[in-house]
Amino acid sequence: MMAADNMEIQNLEVSLPEAKRDQTTHIRVRCHEHGLTPVLIDGENYAQWLDRLSHAFGTEEGELARYILENLARADDRRPSETTLNALISAVREAHPRDTLERMLVVQMFLAAHRGMTALSQSSTATLLEDKISCSKIARRFMYLYARQLEALRKYRNSGQQTITVVHADKAIVGNVVTAGGTE
Repeated sequence: MMAADNMEIQNLEVSLPEAKRDQTTHIRVRCHEHGLTPVLIDGENYAQWLDRLSHAFGTEEGELARYILENLARADDRRPSETTLNALISAVREAHPRDTLERMLVVQMFLAAHRGMTALSQSSTATLLEDKISCSKIARRFMYLYARQLEALRKYRNSGQQTITVVHADKAIVGNVVTAGGTE
């Protein structure tokens, strides 16, 4: 996939006003047979693009940002689609991971969601019943994994604390009520 040594930096520049060239500018890559190529904005070099990628992933470490990008690029067994890869990059950025644990969990979550949706799509287009069943089972497992990861992220962000909402009512009974005729 992508490594600093074999990454081709082509002159893919997008013209953006200077005011738009900040850390919030969308990160985009192009996929080709030799790996990935960053889409640079006016006059930007690879180091500046890597800084933006790092910021998008919530880290100051370029190596970690490249590692995350490589994992996202392996979302499919084949060469990734640009649309898929760029959507996954945006999803991680929008999740605003606050530390390394969140960052890694968020990447895993979006990869699980992507694989689940891919399997679901394959189940709907499969012609053989066995293939439909197999793809549906795979989709279910990935979607269940995503739900568990989302719950883990929620718990981690809340430091394991649960939120309890108390609603006041005039007359409310909580618990089992035992009457002469039994439990109600």
